[in-house]
Order: sequence, then C-alpha cells, then structure tokens
Amino acid sequence: MESISKPNDESIEIYESEAKYFACVRYGGYSNSGKFKTHSKKLIEKLSKLNIKTKGDLFYVSYNSPYKVFNRRNEVMVEIEYED
Repeated sequence: MESISKPNDESIEIYESEAKYFACVRYGGYSNSGKFKTHSKKLIEKLSKLNIKTKGDLFYVSYNSPYKVFNRRNEVMVEIEYED
C-alpha cells in the first residue's frame, strides 16, 4: 500500500480489502438481462456439478466503455467458498 500513487482527487479513496475468491463466466457483445440470465445459469450449473458453494448474489462486470463495439468483455461473477 505504501508504494501506491496518491490520487489527484480527494474524493478517490484507496483501501485494502479482504481477499476473496470468485467464479465467473466470460461472454462478449453488449450485455442485457437475457444474456446475464443465460450465463448466470451456466455458471451456477457448473459450480453445482463441481460441488462448489457460492456466497452472496451473482453480479455483472463489464470491462469496456459503452462506445466500444467489437471485442467487448463481460462477466457474470459470484463469490465462492474456498479454503487454502
């Protein structure tokens, strides 16, 4: 944390959070509720087959600005129970 640059804007806060583990399914294109539902189902089914327990709700992550048209990256994610 000591080596991280200080933000120029005082409204930006940098903090260290607790480490967690997540499972995800990646998909392309513009996301919508139908795609989220489809890929959420795939993720939950796969985790169930592998006997991996989830914690909390599924959520959506997008890595692109709304103006990027090609090669968009989206993910459905959920926190999982994992022990080292």
